[in-house]
Amino acid sequence: MVEFIIIFMVMIMLVFGIFQFTLIYKAKITLNYATFEAVRAGAVNNARLSAVKQAFARGMAPLYTHRDTVEAVHTARKQVTDELDAGDQVCIERLNPITQDFSDHQIANTYFPDPNLTESTAIPVDNLYYRSDKSTSGPGGGAGRVSIQDATLLKIKVTYCYPLYVPFLNRVIPEWFTGTSEVTRFTGDATQASHDAGFGAFKQACINNRQLPITASAVMRMQTPVVNDPSYALSCD
Repeated sequence: MVEFIIIFMVMIMLVFGIFQFTLIYKAKITLNYATFEAVRAGAVNNARLSAVKQAFARGMAPLYTHRDTVEAVHTARKQVTDELDAGDQVCIERLNPITQDFSDHQIANTYFPDPNLTESTAIPVDNLYYRSDKSTSGPGGGAGRVSIQDATLLKIKVTYCYPLYVPFLNRVIPEWFTGTSEVTRFTGDATQASHDAGFGAFKQACINNRQLPITASAVMRMQTPVVNDPSYALSCD
């Protein structure tokens, strides 16, 4: 009986841990797929965040679809859409191209007529081989950060606050993954611990809400002219 009492809690935590990490792994796989779907939608929609969000909601819906019905899928999609609109659960950041790249490479859209483009300027995606290289390392010796070929690669990063459902572990796991347990132990301040670990406001809010910030990124060559959508988050840290 004494041995059973000693080992029982350890076995329970082990079983609960396996269950929780299985859910985290499933969430990470789903997030990878949803991020790929999002960047693919952005590649054919001028890198607009609205198209990226719609595709992301479709890709993440299976994580919350527990029945194989149309209503369940729509409900799951709406849940992810609501999380996107709230802004405290999902953060989408455009890593490439950055604002400087638009200053270096965008031109008037009269030079590449596109009936679906309403913006006055954009980075073109046609005849890239023959367009001038304005990067500092290119043969043209320009002042640009990257060449126009690299500027038409759309790369996004998504940070998702995944809720942890298992009791006790929903407090321990975020500290394990973020390395804030030691600071919290001595100071008792989880906010300061997250700050010392190099996390910004978004990930810190995830940790404080007993959620695990997981990230995924994807890159794809643009198939439509790239517009500078200012709606992307500046940082998802």
